[in-house]
Amino acid sequence: MATVYVTFGPPVMPGILDGDRGRTAVVTTSGTAASTSLTANRGDVAVVNCATAVYARQSGTAAAAAVSVYCPGGVPTAIGVAEGYAVSLIDA
Repeated sequence: MATVYVTFGPPVMPGILDGDRGRTAVVTTSGTAASTSLTANRGDVAVVNCATAVYARQSGTAAAAAVSVYCPGGVPTAIGVAEGYAVSLIDA
């Protein structure tokens, strides 16, 4: 189990989100996929940050190692998310 912080927002430059329009969801992961309660707005990216490694992907398909982005522990990782979609997460 891990606590994952997923921040949605429009990028102002690569790796940097607009601090005035960012929103953060907190998700507790486990051995089954869990999704954020927030969804992306048009033009948003999602930055995933967790003390331990997780897999993340745009919801619609549950996160799993074979179909998701590996997010190493302690390293904020940006992923693309289409408007209206949440982020699905699972422990690595």
